[in-house]
Amino acid sequence: MNTTANLLSYLENADRAALFRYRETQLKGRVTDYRAYMDRLIEKSGRSRIELFRIADIRENYGYKLLSGEIQSGDRDRLIRILFALRATLAECQRALKLHTTAVLSPHSYRDAILIYALYHRIYDLELVNEWLLKEGEKPLL
Repeated sequence: MNTTANLLSYLENADRAALFRYRETQLKGRVTDYRAYMDRLIEKSGRSRIELFRIADIRENYGYKLLSGEIQSGDRDRLIRILFALRATLAECQRALKLHTTAVLSPHSYRDAILIYALYHRIYDLELVNEWLLKEGEKPLL
């Protein structure tokens, strides 16, 4: 697996020809497109989009726009709800948020720390997670 440090080192030491081979040699198999990444996660989950929207409590038409990347700003919580419905790992969640150009979960935020804990421990019950958030005085995933 290529770490950021390894990739930066490769680029630092690469000649021009190596730069043009970068995608094939260093990023092979990595999906760098948000929509393609979400499609891959959905396929892996074995759930339909409609089922995900129901679990995440998101309207269908809105959910489709969010998954396609048509909706960008202000939808971090809804995207996280979908990722919980997908039973995503923390790494998958962070990657999806990053590809969506949304802030990743940060352990420096207590609210995010609760979400990170839930993902680490595979606690995907949104009702339970929202109860924890409310009990701790944090905003639930809306």
